[in-house]
Amino acid sequence: MKTKRYSFSLIEVVIAMTMLVMLASVLFSYYRRSALVNIEIEQVKKNTLERHFLLQRLTGVISNITQDESSFETIQSPEASGLVLSFSIDNQLDQNPDLSGVVDAAIYMNKERGLILTLWDHKEQPYHTLLLSKIEKIQWSFFDPKSKTWLNQWSRKMYMPEIAKLTVFFPKQKEAVEFPFFPSSQRCKINYQSQEKE
Repeated sequence: MKTKRYSFSLIEVVIAMTMLVMLASVLFSYYRRSALVNIEIEQVKKNTLERHFLLQRLTGVISNITQDESSFETIQSPEASGLVLSFSIDNQLDQNPDLSGVVDAAIYMNKERGLILTLWDHKEQPYHTLLLSKIEKIQWSFFDPKSKTWLNQWSRKMYMPEIAKLTVFFPKQKEAVEFPFFPSSQRCKINYQSQEKE
């Protein structure tokens, strides 16, 4: 007895291929979205860790600012893009004996768009630390307790500002990150917050 062999018609093959293409495109878009979400999550983790490191490092430095008003000021420097905050800190004990005790320090953005902390040892040798990379710009703000106004720069005066604020702007991000601190108090504290870009 002969068995009849069933063959697929052209329309059935076209329908099957169309369904396979649709299924493949749905799966591809799902995996693509998954990969993009994972990349975004990794970027957020990296940004969060960088900001946490910056907060820790700034807290360690700012909490040791000396109450020497004559060393706290903003200045211009050829190495910097924008203003440099210059001050003295009590670096206490350091592995490098020349960096122990009271040393001069500065925080600024360099030409390579990095936020830099520089400490000068007792022999005037600079030591640079990269605090944050790939930033757009920084902005300093200082609250003058006598005039009760915010200033964009600070000169050597007979008193310290009540509040100083470092605002860091990042490229392609809607919000800037603010690091306010209190240099006039004996125990400086840094608060971290975000603000929308204008």
